[in-house]
Amino acid sequence: MPKQLKYILFSVGLGLLAWALVWQNHDFRIAAMAGVTVLMAALWITEAIPLGATSLLPIGLFPMLGIANVSDVTAQYGHHIIFLFLAGFILAYAMEKWKLHQRIAFKIIGVVGFSPSRILLGFMLASFVLSMWISNLATTILLLAPALAVIQEVNQKSKNGSAFAIALLLGISYASSIGGTATPLGTAPNLIFMSLWEENFKDVKAIGFPEWMRFALPVSIILFIPIFWHLKRSFGLKDLEVSANDLKAKVKSLTKMTYEEIVVSAIFLALIALWLTRRDLDLGLVELQGWGDLFPYSDMIKDSTIGILLVNLLFFIPSKQNAEKQIIEWGDVKKLPYEILLLFGGGFSLALGFKESGLDKVIASQLEPLATWPLWLIILGICLFVTFLTEITSNTATTQLLLPLLIIMANTTGVNPLYLMVPATLSASFAFMLPVATPPNAIVYSTEMIPMKTMMRTGLILNFIAALILTVLAYFFTEILI
Repeated sequence: MPKQLKYILFSVGLGLLAWALVWQNHDFRIAAMAGVTVLMAALWITEAIPLGATSLLPIGLFPMLGIANVSDVTAQYGHHIIFLFLAGFILAYAMEKWKLHQRIAFKIIGVVGFSPSRILLGFMLASFVLSMWISNLATTILLLAPALAVIQEVNQKSKNGSAFAIALLLGISYASSIGGTATPLGTAPNLIFMSLWEENFKDVKAIGFPEWMRFALPVSIILFIPIFWHLKRSFGLKDLEVSANDLKAKVKSLTKMTYEEIVVSAIFLALIALWLTRRDLDLGLVELQGWGDLFPYSDMIKDSTIGILLVNLLFFIPSKQNAEKQIIEWGDVKKLPYEILLLFGGGFSLALGFKESGLDKVIASQLEPLATWPLWLIILGICLFVTFLTEITSNTATTQLLLPLLIIMANTTGVNPLYLMVPATLSASFAFMLPVATPPNAIVYSTEMIPMKTMMRTGLILNFIAALILTVLAYFFTEILI
C-alpha cells in the first residue's frame, strides 16, 4: 500500500474515531466538528494530500454536517488579512524582478565588513531585514548564491572552511525565520494572530503594524544576538582567515539605482509609512493622529486596503526598460502561493466551526483545571510545545489549529489572551532543529554542507534559548501590544 494512501486512511480513521468518542457525550454537531478538526489536523501534519486541498474541506463538510452555512464558510477565504498577505507577495515579486532585494542585501553586507564574524553578521542582518518584508523562502534563496561563492573561496584557502560554511548557512536560515516575526507581513502566523484577534475581541483595540512591531521587533532583535553569538562561538570563526574577494567585488559592482528600483522603493517605503501611521501613534512624549481619521469612514480602512491599493500602482506605472510594459506584469505574479492563501481560509473556517457548533464550550470545560497553573509555566509550556510541534508540521497550519484553542483557554482561565496567543504565534517561527521545520532550513540543508547531527544539535540549543527568552519577554511585556 502506498505511503500516501496509508496516511489518508490513518487521517480519516482518526477523524471518525474522534467523532465517535465525542458523540457519546455530546450532540451531533459538536461531534462532527471534533471529527473534522482531527481529520484536518492529521492531514495537515502528514501532508497526505496537499495543504491547500485539506484547507478546502470545510466548504464541503461544514454545510453537509450542519456545522455552518456555506456562505459563512466561503466568506472566511476572502478575509481581508489574506489580501494583506497577497499584497506582500506582489511587492516581493516586484523587488525580485528588479533585483532591489539584492541591492539591499549587498549594501548591508558591505557596510558590516568582511572578516569571518562580520561576514556572518552581514549575511544574517541582510536575511533579517529582508525577511521582515518578503518571504523567508525568497530571502534565503537570494542570499544562498553569494554565500556559496564565499564558502567556495574559504574552502580553497582554509582548513576550517566547513565550519564557516555551516555557520554561514545556518545563520542565513535562522535570521530569516526570526526576522519574519518582526512585522505582521513577515510570516503567515503573525497575520493569523491579527485576524483572530480582530474577530474575537472587537471591543478591544485592534493590533496593526505599529502595535505588533512595538513588541515583536525588540523580541526578534534580542533573539538575534544570542543566535549570532552561539554560531560564532560554536564554529570557531575567530581563528579563521577569509579574503572574500568575490563578495567584495559584488558589493563594489553595485551601480546607480535604476528607475524601476526607485519606483519599487518608493512604493515600499510609502507602504511602511502608511501602515505605521494609519491609526493614532503613541510615541511616548507625543501622540500623532493617524491619517485614517481624515476619512469619514475610517473604520472601513484596513492595512490590506493600503497594501492592495499601492501595489496595484505597480501595474499602472510604465517601465523605462520596456516602454510597452509596466513595472510589474500579471505574468510576474502567476506563481503566487495560492496554497498558503487557502490555508488561511481553512484555519479561519475551523475557528468559525468551533463557535457555530458549540465545540468551543466543550473544550473550555476541559481546560478549567489550567486556571490554577502559574502564568509563566503556561507560557513556557506553550512556547516549547509549539516550537517542537512546528519542527514536523507547517507553522501556518499549527497556528491555525492552536490559536482558536488558546482563545478558548484564555476565556476559561481568565488570563489575558495576549499572554497565550502571542508566544504561540512567535514560537511557530522559532523551530531551528530539522530541515522540514521551515523552508529556509530545508534550503540550506539541501546544499549538503550541513550534517544532520550538527543541525539538530545547534537547533536544539537555540530552540530552548528562544523558548526561554520569549517566555520572559512575553510574561513581562506582552501588554504593550495594546
